[in-house]
Amino acid sequence: MSQETITKVEVSENNTTIKTNKSDKRKPFHKLYIFVITAIFTCAFVQIALLPRSVVSERENRKLAEFPKFSISSLLDGTFTSDINVYFSDTVPNRDHLTEQSAAIKDKSGFRVGGIKIHKPVTDETNQQQKAVEEEINEDGVKEIKKTEANINLDDNATLGRNGILVSGTRGLMLFGGDKTAGKNYAEVVNEYKRQLGENVNVYCVPIPTSIEFYCPPSYKDQTISELDSINNILGNLEDGIKGVDVYTPLSKHCDEEIYFRTDHHWAPLGAYYAAESFAKVAKVDFKKLDDYEKVVKKGFVGTLYNFSGDIVLKQNPEDFVYYKPKNVEYTTTYYPPYSMDMPTSGDFFQEYDNVSPLLYNTFMGGDDHITHVHSNVNNGRRLVIFKDSYGNAFSSFIIGSFEDLYVIDMRYFQLNSIEFMKKYQITDVAFVNNVFHTDTYSTAQFYRNFLSQ
Repeated sequence: MSQETITKVEVSENNTTIKTNKSDKRKPFHKLYIFVITAIFTCAFVQIALLPRSVVSERENRKLAEFPKFSISSLLDGTFTSDINVYFSDTVPNRDHLTEQSAAIKDKSGFRVGGIKIHKPVTDETNQQQKAVEEEINEDGVKEIKKTEANINLDDNATLGRNGILVSGTRGLMLFGGDKTAGKNYAEVVNEYKRQLGENVNVYCVPIPTSIEFYCPPSYKDQTISELDSINNILGNLEDGIKGVDVYTPLSKHCDEEIYFRTDHHWAPLGAYYAAESFAKVAKVDFKKLDDYEKVVKKGFVGTLYNFSGDIVLKQNPEDFVYYKPKNVEYTTTYYPPYSMDMPTSGDFFQEYDNVSPLLYNTFMGGDDHITHVHSNVNNGRRLVIFKDSYGNAFSSFIIGSFEDLYVIDMRYFQLNSIEFMKKYQITDVAFVNNVFHTDTYSTAQFYRNFLSQ
C-alpha cells in the first residue's frame, strides 16, 4: 500500500515535470506571437498617424470629413471632440483600397441556399412592412399607365447585400419600399405650383421608375413594391391641367438595352433619352434623334452600388459609361450658386472626368449644387425649369435642343423663391423630374413646398 502511494506520487511528480517542460517549450512561440502582434499594431499606427490622410473617396463619390475648427462653444458642448473622432475614422490613409480588400474578404464569407447567396439573414420583416403600405390605386382615367411586360430573361441567382441591395448576376438593384401617402403629398405640391403659376405656364410631372422595376429576380418580387403602382398613385392625384408624362412605357419597351447602369443607382443616359423623348412629345417641342448626338464612351465605370452593397462582384465587372453630346445646336451654359443669380460663371455642360468611376455621373453639369442655365439658338420662345433629383441631370442633356432657355434646379440645394424666380425669367414650362425613391419620400415634397415661401 505504501509502495503504491509512492509510485503515484512519483507519477504525479513526473507528470508535473512533463507539463513544466511543455510549457517551457511554448515560451519561444509566445514571444514570437507577441512580436508579430506588436509589429502589426505598430505598422497600423504608423499608417494611420504618419501617412497622408485621404481627402476624397472616389469609391463613395464624396469629399471626406475635414478636421473641425476649434471654438470654445464646440469644445464645451462636445461637438469638437466628436467631430475629431469622425475626421480620424473617415480619413484613414488608403481608405478606398482598404474597403475594397474588406469587400473581397466578406464576399468569401457568404453561402448559397437554393442558388441565392445570402450575406445576412433574410426575414419576413421587410415583406410585412412593404405589404402594409399596399393599397388601392387611385385610378383617374388617362392618368393611369398600363403595365408592360419587359421582354427580357431575368437571372434568379441573386445576392442580397447590405442596405437592401440585390446583385443579380453583375447588376445591382435597390429594393423599393414605396409610400403612397408620401407620393400623394408629392402630387399635391405639384398641384399647388400649378395653382400659383396659372394657366399660362405648363406644368409637367415626370415620375421615373428605377431598375428594380424591370430587372428584379422572380424570387425577390415579393420583397419590393411595384414602382408602377407608385407612379400611378402620383399621376392619379394630379389635378386637371397638369400633364403627367409616361416614361415607364418607353423604358419597358427598351429594357433589353443599356437604359440603366448595372453598377450605379442612376439610369444610364440612354434611358434618359427615351424618357426625354416622351416628355418632348407631351410638351410639343422638337426633339433630336440619337443620330444628332456625338456618342462618348468611358471604359471601366464602377458606380455607387458597389459601395452601397459592398459586393465585390460589381467591382470586378465594370461597365461602359456612355453619354451623348448634342450636335448642330449652339448653346451656352452658365452656372449660379443656389442662393443668387448675381454671380454667374460660364462653363461647359458636359464635364470631363477620367479614372474617377463614381464621379462620372457628374459629367452632366458637374453635379447638383448649383443652378444651371442653358441658352440655345432654338428660338421658339419656350423657357423650361426642371426641378429634379440627380436623375434629371442626364435627362436635361437631351432637352438642350428643345427649349430656348433651360434652367436646371436641384431640389436639395435651391435657396430662392421658386415662384418669383419663374416670373422673373418668364418661364413657360415647369417639369418635376424625380425617380420614385424621391417621389415617395416626404422630404422631397417638403423641399418643393419650402421653395414657395423661402
